Amino acid sequence: MIKSVKRILCAGMLATLAMAASASAQNNQIVSGRLFWDYRVAINQTCVRTPFQQPPADGFDPVTKALRVAGESLTATGSGLLRFAPGGHLTLEEGVQTEASLALLALNQTPITPPARFQCSGQYSLDRRKVSLSLTCEVQTGNPNLKVTVGPQNFDG
Repeated sequence: MIKSVKRILCAGMLATLAMAASASAQNNQIVSGRLFWDYRVAINQTCVRTPFQQPPADGFDPVTKALRVAGESLTATGSGLLRFAPGGHLTLEEGVQTEASLALLALNQTPITPPARFQCSGQYSLDRRKVSLSLTCEVQTGNPNLKVTVGPQNFDG
């Protein structure tokens, strides 16, 4: 199996993470500082992405965030079902995202990608009504020999 790692540095992490409780909201609760909720999420990002590389890929310097390889600027819009489960476990299911490359604007180029499906898993913590998330996502490529992993991605808010 060919593995590839996609590294993304998002400006301001997520520009928008809009959450609305799903239809199953009547079962949502907070118990001992843990959430048990399902949310439909809309995700809007502006990112600098480095190309797919063989692991361990490191397109950005982890300290300075300087590029170690040439990157591209893009925006992305997506959605999914974010599930908070007992024990601090978190999943994002039914994920789908479309990207627009800001570098592909010449004649006959295609700046908008077809929708890509993905799923994520990770952990969350709740402290004084603020949530911290850490997610790693697997992107479905349509090729069983190619695995694309994005993450970990960390968000606070």
